Amino acid sequence: MSYSDVLVENSKGGFSYLTGIAPYSCGIATSPTHRLIRVVLARPLPWRAGIEGALQLLERRQCPPESLAGVELRSPMVRTMAEFGEFNDDYIQTMRALGVIGDGPNPVARTNVVPVRPIANVTVLHAVTISVPANGDAHRPSFVVAGAGELREARLDESAIVRCGDSSPTALAEKARFVLGVMQDRITELGAAWSHVTCASVYTRHAMGVVIDQVVRAATGDRFGVTWYDAAPPVMDIEFEMDARGGTDEIVTDLAD
Repeated sequence: MSYSDVLVENSKGGFSYLTGIAPYSCGIATSPTHRLIRVVLARPLPWRAGIEGALQLLERRQCPPESLAGVELRSPMVRTMAEFGEFNDDYIQTMRALGVIGDGPNPVARTNVVPVRPIANVTVLHAVTISVPANGDAHRPSFVVAGAGELREARLDESAIVRCGDSSPTALAEKARFVLGVMQDRITELGAAWSHVTCASVYTRHAMGVVIDQVVRAATGDRFGVTWYDAAPPVMDIEFEMDARGGTDEIVTDLAD
């Protein structure tokens, strides 16, 4: 079930990443010399302006652009697979032009979802994760698992969607089990375990009772619970998405200032 190929070191950024597909990696984990900070935007910005603001934040911390480790987007609408591909092409070109992505695989993890109540009429940046020097702080597992929906082998193709077109309770449970399997694989490959996860998020427009009781809780346990966002995955016919993180610090700031 694993989507990733290998864990690759991004020495400039101070983290390693699981190779994924062109628009995003499958997840990242810091080296012992670095820690992760999740930066939540007080005011969401159009995604390009938000990325530029994040890079300015990194520059003030004397960190290179490659220290941008994770991106969380909020889109205004669910796209067709072709439309999603067009957005991804623009995203990749922009990230390369800004120096975040080099010539090799994309190291940056990403979650991109569509809130039921849209934030804006354009895709905006909700949060980023940056890798910064630990400065002697005690090392702990610090990682981000990229958002994953029920896509076999992460292929951006309708034929890869588990139970495509079916949103019955049985289908939703099957989709959730599949995505949890992806989460488990990625967490393991990042050198962590569910016991290290401090935030697991679910993104779906469907009622969560059966799925949480029968599927999610059985895998994740009850200590930190699961955060449910009333949001859809960004592509038509994908119904269930999750991401996860552990050991990250968090700040809220206004990158527009």
